[in-house]
Amino acid sequence: MKSTLLSFLLSLACLQASAQDSLLTVLARQNVTTFEWKDNAFQGVAWERLTNEMKKTNNVLIGEDHFFQEIPLFTSEVVKIVKFDNFICEIDTYTAKILEARLTKPAQNEAFFKQYKSAFSFYALAPEFKLLEQLAKDKVKFWGTDQITAMSDGLICAEWAGKTKNKQARAIYEKIQAQSKDCMAKFLQNPQEPFYMFKPDFSKDLEALLALPVSSEEKEQIEALKLSVRIYTEQNHALRIQLMKNQFFKNLPALQNKRNLYKYGAVHTPKGESSRKSIRKMSSPHDCRQKWHTGISFRGYASTYLEPRKWRFSFPETLFQGNRRQGMALL
Repeated sequence: MKSTLLSFLLSLACLQASAQDSLLTVLARQNVTTFEWKDNAFQGVAWERLTNEMKKTNNVLIGEDHFFQEIPLFTSEVVKIVKFDNFICEIDTYTAKILEARLTKPAQNEAFFKQYKSAFSFYALAPEFKLLEQLAKDKVKFWGTDQITAMSDGLICAEWAGKTKNKQARAIYEKIQAQSKDCMAKFLQNPQEPFYMFKPDFSKDLEALLALPVSSEEKEQIEALKLSVRIYTEQNHALRIQLMKNQFFKNLPALQNKRNLYKYGAVHTPKGESSRKSIRKMSSPHDCRQKWHTGISFRGYASTYLEPRKWRFSFPETLFQGNRRQGMALL
């Protein structure tokens, strides 16, 4: 009797769950819209609705899975239709400004891009770099918020080697540039080889620079390099997120009443508490998106966010001949 009753209850529960699933499926089908890649462009009702929503807001946030070719393609098509003033992305603020300046005169900087192509973080990848070229052509300003990557120390120091007024500092910048290049070459041959940023001599070079009478701007970037070393060596993701938040608020006045496009890893984009334990333990347990939203709203800036979770899409494997991942397809 008990086994019969249990079987009946289980059957009833399965029927109820099936009915709920059917209702959800019906509602989803009734409200879904789609777009497709056709004739080298996105087409469909969903594409029109999506871009129309983007045109209504000053701030558009794209949360991505890194290294997939769909993302720069999608973003590229968006900026063809929706014009932006600023591009805020997951790269350090100094590399972002170097790229912005150099991309205004791409023909004059071909040798530069070839030499430092590995120093541009995610934008060292060819599809992502093409997106930057497109944005620069539209005179969009670049804003970075992230730490300086382990591949970018040579780039930063090469810029200062040509600008510093201190001869001793110039010699140290040139040393870092050369050592960074040498370590990168060894790393490409053997991934077990450390970047120069992770070697004790790099930290000694930074301390030597700080002891010299260099400009305040130089000191700021040297301190930023020191902070990046700390983030890497301590594996301190919480500190990295705090840096990204601080950089955003530092740049916030320049974004006032402008059209802004944000492009970050999806983990940084929820408005709620972060999915990472290290962030939830902080006094402010949120990742970047919540702070961006709060900063713009509390400053009284006329803006709303397009909620990224309302729009989910995928692309056919045939779009990239099955090779969706960008991998290390450098420039």
